Amino acid sequence: MGGGSGGISDAAGDAAAGSGGTSGVAGSSGSGGSLDDGAVSDAGDASGGGPTMDFAGCPPGTIQVTGQFGKQDLHTETFGAWGSDQIISFQLIADTPMDHVASASWAEFTGGSTVRDFSLSTHACDFSAANAVPGPYGGKVNGTYTYPTGSYRAGTSLGGTVNLLVGEKYYWNMRNPPDSCPSGSCNMVGGFPK
Repeated sequence: MGGGSGGISDAAGDAAAGSGGTSGVAGSSGSGGSLDDGAVSDAGDASGGGPTMDFAGCPPGTIQVTGQFGKQDLHTETFGAWGSDQIISFQLIADTPMDHVASASWAEFTGGSTVRDFSLSTHACDFSAANAVPGPYGGKVNGTYTYPTGSYRAGTSLGGTVNLLVGEKYYWNMRNPPDSCPSGSCNMVGGFPK
């Protein structure tokens, strides 16, 4: 959580840090199955087939990414052209407990400023508060913002500041609104430190 910035995901943490609030947005959901580490697809599995079970609730055209938890300096363009009215969903699996709170932070990269929906959810392509994980300081990790940011900590049991269970699947979802990428792409840079 960064102090002084608006619209960030974690309402109680925002209040403590002196920043803005949150909002939930409706979306679809899906879960199950597994993918190989680092697999990338566009509304299908890595072999070009239909949607994988993990991303079954995602609409056609969704960019699906796995194996990126703990990585930083990720560029969305690496995983495909991410344009208007399109979702990118990162499957995240915390492999070890964390003794600190980390933040997924994303910023525009070679694209125009765009307000977009985001969530850290138990379901791919789901932007609802119902499936968004609780923030380590309270609230839910979801909202609408130009620079999506969400805090998390991984552990073996939920409670206190732990909001991700080790070995469980979570999804960092971002959605560009219609007609938001006049250049054809709304590339961002960010990551999922641990």
